[in-house]
Amino acid sequence: MGKYLRDISIHTSNFQELPPGKTQRDFNITTHTIRDIFFYQIPQKFEFERISKLNILITSSPQRDQRLIKYFHGIVEYNYTDIDFEKYFALSREEQNREILKILRETFEDVGKEAPDKKEILLRITDSINDNNFELVRENKKLSKRTRDKKYLASVSVKVNGEGQNAFIDISDKDGNIIVHDHLLTNVVYDFWTKLYSSKWDENTFKIIDRNGSVFKQYEVKV
Repeated sequence: MGKYLRDISIHTSNFQELPPGKTQRDFNITTHTIRDIFFYQIPQKFEFERISKLNILITSSPQRDQRLIKYFHGIVEYNYTDIDFEKYFALSREEQNREILKILRETFEDVGKEAPDKKEILLRITDSINDNNFELVRENKKLSKRTRDKKYLASVSVKVNGEGQNAFIDISDKDGNIIVHDHLLTNVVYDFWTKLYSSKWDENTFKIIDRNGSVFKQYEVKV
């Protein structure tokens, strides 16, 4: 069985010299919008050059002897060395997104030379990120549920953009009227995977359950 691509990290080095007043974290956080949107769109069980995690290291000059370094368990580091950090930090947020998206695309072009079909799938995802103006809204099919009598629908969705990853819930009646709209969660590390684990209707109450089986949030529909 091959390795499945399930994670991408885009960052700079601890040893990279940055403009005065800027830190490694200042740069890394600007890459999160592209990384997070891409993460949600990686196909399930997608094999790409036996890579399970792709680390893209962005520096102004080479800091490794090799451009591509393969570690154990499918972890791969790709060294990208064509960026001017002074100019980058002077860009608008949208222009920074476009720069990071360009780097991601060029990385796939290089790493995927021997896998053109798989590379094209990943490049289409980068195109969609640009076409959707660096925002992704996706319903969580696992958590979204109707009541048995079809009177109410609880729809849980995630929005990924420059404000990070945020989860929302909308509960509507059979005519599509919104009864409840709530901001469920702002992503903090693995909160999405621990707190938004399962859901169920208990009569007229919709419950979201965490991984420990406890109720994270519940909403009562008054009839």
